[in-house]
Amino acid sequence: MNLKAGVPQGSVLGLFLVLIFINGNADDMIGLSRMYADDTSIGHTAPDETTLQSMINIDLQNNYSWANDWLVKFNPNKSVHITTNVSTKVNDYVDALGTADIMNYAIDISRCNLDLSGITSLMFEIKACDNGHVLLSNSYVRDSSKPLYEILIGEDNYYSVIFYRTDDSLEPGSYIFNQSNTYNILNCNVYLPFWISWADGDIKLGTGILVDENVLVSFMNPHHFEVRSIGVFTSHYKLGIWTIQVEVSDKFTGYFDSCSMENTKSDMVVVDAIKCSAMRCATSCGMSKTCMGYNFNSAMNRCELLSFESNVVTDIPNHLEAGWRFYSKCNNGKTACLGCCL
Repeated sequence: MNLKAGVPQGSVLGLFLVLIFINGNADDMIGLSRMYADDTSIGHTAPDETTLQSMINIDLQNNYSWANDWLVKFNPNKSVHITTNVSTKVNDYVDALGTADIMNYAIDISRCNLDLSGITSLMFEIKACDNGHVLLSNSYVRDSSKPLYEILIGEDNYYSVIFYRTDDSLEPGSYIFNQSNTYNILNCNVYLPFWISWADGDIKLGTGILVDENVLVSFMNPHHFEVRSIGVFTSHYKLGIWTIQVEVSDKFTGYFDSCSMENTKSDMVVVDAIKCSAMRCATSCGMSKTCMGYNFNSAMNRCELLSFESNVVTDIPNHLEAGWRFYSKCNNGKTACLGCCL
């Protein structure tokens, strides 16, 4: 066996050897690093956004240098997140214990009809004085009678609560909750980072940019359900401004959508340009995990395979160009076509 890099798979010592192999990855990091198996998370704190970006870029460069030294190739497009910005304000006193139709007050954060069923955590920032609500529902269609979790952040800016509700009856036996004192957890003038996780019924709310760090309140539900939709709102007449990152599940089923835009070329990153038929172009993109769509010119049989420049996406730029047409990969049947809705 001739190995140029890495360790042999399936061996007795393989797991131990891979830990030795990657252990030096965090040695030169200036941020706080956490490693588990082959996953590494890096966290930073800074007084302003410019300093924070500089610190992150330094550690990304350190990580890149380590990878070059050890012949490791990272795949930054393995996962994609869509950033959603929403403003919320409910002019009423609303929560899961007293509002049967609570889903009607929430703004659905799932842009592009994304399938959220495979997601188990959420990262977001919120600027609000108090009473930020996140709803994790078992319903695809805002049905408040289905089981749901309500995560209430900063109730009157004194408490944070996780509610589990089985239905919309509001009967005493239909809900249970756990709360913690979180005085001044929200700020009217500053965006603050939070995360929520719900894997295997272990529901947690925490602060910061690292999931499972700085837990504020948790709740274990033995009757856990699949989360199919997520909504947010702020109650008690308070304005809330949210920036939310939603992970895109890789559920490509072979369908591309031209977004009804002729003579349009996307300005995403071109990862490969080839001369081929339309069928081969689509097949090449479909077989690639990093390809999110393609530009095709039928007159010239020219194909450009496209990828996102970053794994955090806010929009997909394009421009008019005769003869070209952009096709977006759809990740949930024929609905979650990112190039058509961002």
